[in-house]
Amino acid sequence: MRVATGFVGLLVTRQLSLLFVKARRMYTKNMEAQDAARQLLQAWISRKWIQTKLEYPLVSNIEQVYAIHAAMTKSPLAQKLGGHAGYKQGGVGAVQGQECVYGVLFGRGILDEREWTGYTSISRSEFNLFGLEAEVGFLLGEDLPPRRRGYSEAEVFSAVSEIVLCIECTGTRHTLNGLTSLERLADCCCGAGVIMGPRFYPSHVAGDMGLEASQLDGLVARIFVSGQEKCSGATTGNPCGSPTASLAWCANHLNKRGLGLRSGQLVIAGAICKTSDFTDNEDIRVVFEGLGEARARIRA
Repeated sequence: MRVATGFVGLLVTRQLSLLFVKARRMYTKNMEAQDAARQLLQAWISRKWIQTKLEYPLVSNIEQVYAIHAAMTKSPLAQKLGGHAGYKQGGVGAVQGQECVYGVLFGRGILDEREWTGYTSISRSEFNLFGLEAEVGFLLGEDLPPRRRGYSEAEVFSAVSEIVLCIECTGTRHTLNGLTSLERLADCCCGAGVIMGPRFYPSHVAGDMGLEASQLDGLVARIFVSGQEKCSGATTGNPCGSPTASLAWCANHLNKRGLGLRSGQLVIAGAICKTSDFTDNEDIRVVFEGLGEARARIRA
């Protein structure tokens, strides 16, 4: 009896020791993610961009990327950037075994053209901008909370309140070259600003005159800088092959992580085309064939 009791006690002690080690590793992982999030957010807020590799977070796997993103959304510093306001899709083929990667958006960088007369103005220096992308965006009108089974494309689309033609303005919190794909993705997937152009109500009932999900399939967009066409592409290049499939992927990927999309959040579905061929004080027009155009002006 004493031998059995001693053996059970040994097993319990070993299990407790393993749980302690696991908890310590989890705590360390969370602290590392919080430190990385604080570094990136502080650089954004202060506009003192990270200039040396020693200052930049160490990132070696996709789980660290998402841990940093999650820590950024929960950080008190996020409120200085307008708070967590949505997600962006991208990184197609950037990480082996991953369909794509999502990044986080903050409110300060989301600009609504309805609040501007003429071209919506965005500062290159404020966001350390380097690129422009044509994107389809979705504003959520309903929550999509985490649940045991995933969401279908139709279920996700039914939660959309508005479809928005967008210009994503990509930027970084650093001035470094030679970063790995994972290190670049940890930095909000290079998310910085989004200019929201024309809006459309989605079709949820036959005959309601809304924009149907199928109308976004194969949608062509072109970016013009000071009147010159710089690039063109179609939504077939979006993650998962279409804007709505990309949105559903985002919802389900969050779902697996115990997270969800919330009403009022914006999700941009991935680049239709992109360019970095622009300078300050140039007018930007992004034309979405058959639907309209979004406009912006880049200032210093």
